[in-house]
Parts: sequence; C-alpha cells; structure tokens
Amino acid sequence: MVNENLENIKSQLKTVNRKTKKSLAAFDADGTLWPCDVGKSFFQYQVRNNLLKISNPQREFDRVLKKEGKKAALLWLAKIQAGFSLKEFKQQVKCFLQETPVKSFLFQKHLINWLVTENIQIFIVSSSLKWVLDEAVQKFNIPPENIIGVETKIVRGTITDQLILPAPIHKDKVKAFQNKSKGTSPLFVAGNTLADQALLELASEARLVVATACPGERNYDSEKKLLEIAKSRNWFYQDGMPKLF
Repeated sequence: MVNENLENIKSQLKTVNRKTKKSLAAFDADGTLWPCDVGKSFFQYQVRNNLLKISNPQREFDRVLKKEGKKAALLWLAKIQAGFSLKEFKQQVKCFLQETPVKSFLFQKHLINWLVTENIQIFIVSSSLKWVLDEAVQKFNIPPENIIGVETKIVRGTITDQLILPAPIHKDKVKAFQNKSKGTSPLFVAGNTLADQALLELASEARLVVATACPGERNYDSEKKLLEIAKSRNWFYQDGMPKLF
C-alpha cells in the first residue's frame, strides 16, 4: 500500500506539474514527518533541565491549556522563550536532538526527495516552534525560509515575546502558508489531524493523510476522523506506522 501510494502520488502530480510555472507542496511536521510532537518534546526537555526563566513551567502550561485552550498554550510556548539569544536557543535544540534523536518516516523522505527532483518547492507548516523545526527538519534538506512555525520577533539577536501572526495553528495554517507563498496554492499537502484539514483542502491536486497514532494516544481520535474523511474523498492515506529512518 505504501509503495503503491508513492507511485500513484508521483503519477498524479507529474502531469500537472509540467503545466505549472510555480509548483509548491506543504507538509505538516508532527505526526506527518515523524511520529512525535517535537515542539512539546523540546519543551519537556527544557523543563527537565531547568532551562526556562519562569517558575513551574509545566504547571503554567497546563493552566493555560485548560483555561485558554490549545492555541493559547502553543503561543505561550513561543512567548516564554523571550530573553534567550537565538544562538543560545538553537544550541539548546541541538543538545535536545542529540539526547532525543527524532526518527522520521522513510516514505515522506522518499516523497520529498522526488518532489525536489520535480522542481516542486517544499514548505513545512507546523504549530511547533519554528526554531526547533529549523534544526529537526535538516535531514529533509528544506531551507529555513520554507519552514513555517510558531515564532516571535527577534530583536538584535534576542528572542522577544512579540508574536508573528498569523501563527500556523489549526485553520490559520492556511493564512500563514498563503502569506509565505504569496497566495499560490500547493499542488500537494500532507497532514495527520483535523488541525490540518483546512490546509489539506487547499491542495489543488493531491492530499496525503497520515494516521499512525495508537488507541489511547493524544491524536488517535483526531487522526481516525481525518482518515475517514480521506477515505470518503478518495485522498491518499497511510493507516499504520510506516518505516522510520
């Protein structure tokens, strides 16, 4: 099924791409490029190592999540990095990735490599922190300017708490992508949860839904609902854990 998906996606995009002057593809990251949530894993790494400049960060995150919702909590994860130099922050990320290497889906690696050979420009659109993604996505050889994540303004090399909006969270993934692509819609989009549905529907030619969560895991219900949508609309999908690299 996986190999068949890859060849069918190639076949569907190849003909259309030859007729298009500027071809784009967009991928969610967490659950789509790899099975983990790299943004939250990095936050937990910061908590374990007492790297943050606020007291009881896990308790405060839980409070914001419960009181204000997931979007506010994700924005909070960006704002609490204020005061770090970007260089210092990225060093933290490198140490985190050395301690906890992120294993990615081999299928997505093959697909992205093929898209690049077809001169299709790849974008990552994720609700994780952009500066974490910049490091984690390096194995896919995607330039940092094409990585769209939650971020705040950098002033004289230092991270501030001034959010850059729209942040790519839920339906705002579409606005964030369109700002970056100057309104050009992607030929292809890959995502894994209902938070990616609006971005998936933006694709003009093909969509891939990735469903790898197990029962009881945080994204299981959302992935299964999106998987049913994929099946009903004849989108490509992966149901179950593919090979990792």
